[in-house]
Amino acid sequence: MVNPDVRNMSDFYLSVDLRQISGADDAEPGVIFRDDNYNYTYYTFTISPKQKAYALSRWYNDKWKYLVNWTSTSAIVPDGWNKIEVEAVGPNFTFWINGYLVAEAQDDTLPNGKAGLALGFFNLGHEGVFEFYNFEIRVP
Repeated sequence: MVNPDVRNMSDFYLSVDLRQISGADDAEPGVIFRDDNYNYTYYTFTISPKQKAYALSRWYNDKWKYLVNWTSTSAIVPDGWNKIEVEAVGPNFTFWINGYLVAEAQDDTLPNGKAGLALGFFNLGHEGVFEFYNFEIRVP
């Protein structure tokens, strides 16, 4: 995970364009937000380009919890650029992929933190090459 040098924030709008250049089909690129660097707690909103699916997860107390389980969507472009957008206002989260509203969720476990890029794979040892472009954060 990559966190730019940004201050802790609660309410924000975040967007990034991303694409997979090569590598394993089980990749899940996306964003991390409300990241508490000291306690290792955070949310991730990731997509699986090849499976055309997305998920919202929370890492807290050394456990993963899906707040939005992996969900298929035609909004994802498997072999092209995908724009992910996240809006957080208090405990309310809204998510878009390529301009399409795909999910809304509520969770008040993590009230603030930093934001950045996330990248993972379903299977240990898998690799890939990705591009992230136009990373933007706006705060009120």
